[in-house]
Amino acid sequence: MTIEDVLKIVGIVLFPSIGAVVWLLGQMYGLRTDLRHIQTLLEADRTQSADRIRRLEATVEKIADALNGLTIDLAKHGLAELKKKDYQ
Repeated sequence: MTIEDVLKIVGIVLFPSIGAVVWLLGQMYGLRTDLRHIQTLLEADRTQSADRIRRLEATVEKIADALNGLTIDLAKHGLAELKKKDYQ
């Protein structure tokens, strides 16, 4: 085997292999970047969902307090009406 044969084999096998490895590494880096982007989006979505849940819980609590107050007011009004009827 001569040096020319070795160089041909290197040119045929090694250079395309190096190109393939460089391409593969580029693809892996792109996937890694995409994965980080997806993780960022998921974390932002998780944060937004938690914030929405907190605001929704606060709103539900306000509604429950308002309904409780209205119920008490209606009960007081109903008792006042009953007392008026009893005195008449």
